[in-house]
Amino acid sequence: MDVAPNAALDALDAAVQPLDWAATLVSHLDSVRSSDALSAAYAEVRPEISAFYADLPVHAGLWALLSAFAATEEAKHLDPVRARALSKTIDEFRRHGAMLSDEDKRVLVETDRALSSATLSFSQNVLESTGAFALYLKDDGRLAGVPPHVVAAAKRAAATDEHEGYKQ
Repeated sequence: MDVAPNAALDALDAAVQPLDWAATLVSHLDSVRSSDALSAAYAEVRPEISAFYADLPVHAGLWALLSAFAATEEAKHLDPVRARALSKTIDEFRRHGAMLSDEDKRVLVETDRALSSATLSFSQNVLESTGAFALYLKDDGRLAGVPPHVVAAAKRAAATDEHEGYKQ
């Protein structure tokens, strides 16, 4: 690879940052303001995002560049912010399998992908269950102190669901 190690660190940061930002934004939106279309779109791309993050720290060429750069005089004289970024990146790659054998890396990546899929399914199930839950109150005794317009909205919501009382 004809890329300077320090440039490789910059390129890694530049390549990952937009995906980090977009994935975090979509994940947050899916958890707080979900819709069927957003959940379906997120579920479709989530395996690819997970695969990218599972493959990144076990990429032999990238690990070789980063670890070689960390051992240079240039790396030893980085400003404190860049030195910390390099240290955290090296540590993250180690923790996520960069030094494993090829077979162990393969097993780790498969496990990470399966875990990601299970986590996504679990999150979607929790979100659906939370959205499906409704508490219906027969009387307004437990609504003391709630503004009248909210009480009225709760009464309308219960009526919409063909229940008497109030929907919370």
